[in-house]
Amino acid sequence: MNMSKITSTKQNNKKSLARDVLKLSILSLVITVLITSLYITIRMNNLVVTVSEDKATASQNIVQIKIDEIRSNLEKGLNILTSNTDFISAIGEEDSSTTGYSYIMFDFKNENIGSNLTITNTEGVVIASTGHNSGQTLFNNPLIKEALAGSGGSNIERIFPEYFSLNVVKPINFDGNIIGVLIADYNLENLDFVDGIKNYVNSEITIFENDLRVNTTIIQDGRRLIGTKLDPKVAEIVINNKQEYIGKA
Repeated sequence: MNMSKITSTKQNNKKSLARDVLKLSILSLVITVLITSLYITIRMNNLVVTVSEDKATASQNIVQIKIDEIRSNLEKGLNILTSNTDFISAIGEEDSSTTGYSYIMFDFKNENIGSNLTITNTEGVVIASTGHNSGQTLFNNPLIKEALAGSGGSNIERIFPEYFSLNVVKPINFDGNIIGVLIADYNLENLDFVDGIKNYVNSEITIFENDLRVNTTIIQDGRRLIGTKLDPKVAEIVINNKQEYIGKA
């Protein structure tokens, strides 16, 4: 990944800063890690990362490695499922019994903590899920459309209303025809996700959906600062203008 040149000016501050930020944007994902004193925001292809200047490389790598690890595990899981003839046949024959596809779906969920597995039909309508309501239509989602056209893929967005997620999709092929889509998603609002990264980098971490904090390790007055917004000036620079930023968020 190529990092763009850091264009913002550095600021000196003799006082310790309580909140210095790492922001990682993968598509619509923004992650903020609070570390120490001065921090910088850089762009790496489709990533926007803000890190403490003295820990920039290490911090961005740790977050990227974790995202890639989760994505890889979900992809491997879907590859196994789409190669499982019993599972695919059960979907094609609409057999959701305990001897059909239902128990296999929950095995997947149990093996991928923090994740859910969903099946749609050719209209993008959810017919089964380990964590989302059946009957909702996802046909207009670009990722689902691509899968129904025969291409697997992944992204980070809120596909389902329950939470902001990392998503991996694959078409379901049965008897030579695409009969639906498999969606594996990882809940990025899962507290274990941010807590695990915090323990590794020894820094606070916050996840933004656009400019909204949807997950964080920061606690004030006994509550996590979830549901608050990024400073509008920073959001304009980093999210809207996709530029680098140095300073407090």
